[in-house]
Amino acid sequence: MAKTLWKQGNKSQYLEIPTGSNIDASIDYINRLQTGEKLQSVTHTVTQGNVTINNSFTNSNQALHGTQLHRAVCFLTPNTTGVHRIKVETQTDQGRTFVHSFEVHSKT
Repeated sequence: MAKTLWKQGNKSQYLEIPTGSNIDASIDYINRLQTGEKLQSVTHTVTQGNVTINNSFTNSNQALHGTQLHRAVCFLTPNTTGVHRIKVETQTDQGRTFVHSFEVHSKT
């Protein structure tokens, strides 16, 4: 995974990347999951702006947490400059749903 730094804005967290770049963005849920609970699915949706979601999947850090899927990951590319908003919806194997959003700020 790439080491991408999240920044904190007034209303939300965001990533700042050049237009046309392809990066991976990851949200870690390990501290929100119950013992033995795993992420079952994840959906990334562009709610504002022009971003291509190239791939969306769940992932785990096997060295620390074994096979407990705890990360919502996507590879994305901002196609235009500006502020883009991404909604992340995850479901767990115990029937719980988490919904988050973040912004991508892109410049040329």
